[in-house]
Amino acid sequence: MEAYIPLIQQKALERARFSHKAVSIRAFDGILLRANLYPNRYSDRFVILVHGYHSSAAWDFASSFEMYYRAGYSILALENRGHGSEGRYIGYGALDQKDVRSWMDWLVAGNGEAIRIALAGVSMGAATVMMAGSNYAIPQLKCVIEDCGYSNLVELVHYLVHNRKVPAFLLTAFASLWCKLLAGYFFSDAIPERDLKKCSIPMLFIHGTADTLVPYRMHKRVYEACAAPKEIAIFEGSIHGESSFREPERYEKLAVGFLEKYMNG
Repeated sequence: MEAYIPLIQQKALERARFSHKAVSIRAFDGILLRANLYPNRYSDRFVILVHGYHSSAAWDFASSFEMYYRAGYSILALENRGHGSEGRYIGYGALDQKDVRSWMDWLVAGNGEAIRIALAGVSMGAATVMMAGSNYAIPQLKCVIEDCGYSNLVELVHYLVHNRKVPAFLLTAFASLWCKLLAGYFFSDAIPERDLKKCSIPMLFIHGTADTLVPYRMHKRVYEACAAPKEIAIFEGSIHGESSFREPERYEKLAVGFLEKYMNG
């Protein structure tokens, strides 16, 4: 993604000129969660952006932020726990899905029960919104857009460890136990394809065929697992998180069209 750094920097400067404010809430475990709220034309329709591992909304949504804003939606750009928010440990979606629920409740409390909410996530953020949409289907949540999310954290870690030619099974099991002791969750607490079987929230599934970080094969699995109305978008040749950068016009048409269908219908 190094080729996109100039674009990301340019978009960050442009976005800084948009009217916004820093907001914060307390998570279920007491840590301080931070986000940036960008009010817009549709003050009753919000898109919550959830970024990926060791990333930020400014990076993951550099190419797509403006399209949501241009379409009129107010935007809540989250800073995940262990990133821009407090927290010693990254949640890999297992904890972050609860944080998303807290942010949705915060929006409803501040803006009324008639609001409409959409979730959009990239990578770890995509896994987060798949699980949040499956497990916390509040009436205000209308749809979810996931981009290159993993189907199963246990299998993803196993795959990444195996690629480094070390004993994958034992190391993954030990790391999961250590994660439970330190951060409060097992890797098996983050299996989106399991949760999607009970999902009722419409979802758009996006993935690039050249993704080797979260294998492309995981895309088919989450899509097939989803029990809700669903749509699929495949970006030929896109690596991990690249689809909105590689084909921005097509990405916008798909994502905004999906939002219009479920947020305004």
